[in-house]
Amino acid sequence: MGKGSLASVVVIRDARKADNQALIELDRQCAMGGTIQLVLDRSPDFFARSRAYSAFRLFVAEEEGTIIGVGGVSFKTLRVNGITGCWAYLYDLRVRPTHRRRGVATLVADALRDVIREQGVSGAYSWVVEGNTPSETFVERRGSTPRKRAALALLPDSAGEKSDGFERITERSDEVASLLEATYRAYQFTPQWDVPTLYSTADRLVPLGWQGMYGKRVQGRWTVCFGLWDYHRVMQMAFRGGGSETQVRPFFLYPLGWRDPEHLREALCAAQGMIAAQGGTLLLSYVPGDPLSAFVPEEAFRIGMTLYVRGISQQERQTEGPLFIDPADL
Repeated sequence: MGKGSLASVVVIRDARKADNQALIELDRQCAMGGTIQLVLDRSPDFFARSRAYSAFRLFVAEEEGTIIGVGGVSFKTLRVNGITGCWAYLYDLRVRPTHRRRGVATLVADALRDVIREQGVSGAYSWVVEGNTPSETFVERRGSTPRKRAALALLPDSAGEKSDGFERITERSDEVASLLEATYRAYQFTPQWDVPTLYSTADRLVPLGWQGMYGKRVQGRWTVCFGLWDYHRVMQMAFRGGGSETQVRPFFLYPLGWRDPEHLREALCAAQGMIAAQGGTLLLSYVPGDPLSAFVPEEAFRIGMTLYVRGISQQERQTEGPLFIDPADL
């Protein structure tokens, strides 16, 4: 067979616990990005990232007993253009470098597509790291279109800045859910925040490093809140660029809600203080021009991302406006 063809039978099957170490090694070989690269280390548990979702499938491609590819899909209830429905999020499509351009990615993607169709889901999306030209070409060839540019930034320590009045939120989850819903009502690709969503999210994420909700009250009501997620329980991250590598213990703020963007600076400072005390770094995902982008300093180390969407009608493609970015998707 030709150099670009599969030389032997490739089996596509569900990933199993016994695949854990092989998948970790595969992931380490697949740095993402161009000028700036994102390198992931999933040890000791490759499957932790998938467990952040309420429903998912993870497939591997196996050739002669060796895992040469992987890909996952999660199913999420999201609101887009004011319509709430089930969406598929495609993630972790990886192929061993020695086996690329042989059709392995297509075999895995076809298996994921079949599962999406079985679930009756018509809309799907994915994130591609900026500079990953082969992935951009692949998803576009399969019918996805680029919709939004976003970025993931490492925020430097806010030394010298103080934020007082923040406390652990232990009750009144209905008020917190209302604050989150008010924050994201006009956003695209956001869950409909209510008490059950808040509880189910916390239940899934606590074993994965989620440390609870914090907030600040003004005149007896929460004006800003954030969940603190120590993401190193899911994976370690390293950023390569300019001849150097920066390793971080990543923290995300999830969920994050506010009544007025002016409260965001205080929330970020409070969160950074908590994170620095644990030896971590705050990672902030944002779309240029949204309220969060105003608090990302020019010197922040950042990597670009593109949202790709497929399977929705032309009328539904008017997804202008702010965009909710789920840290679990990154």
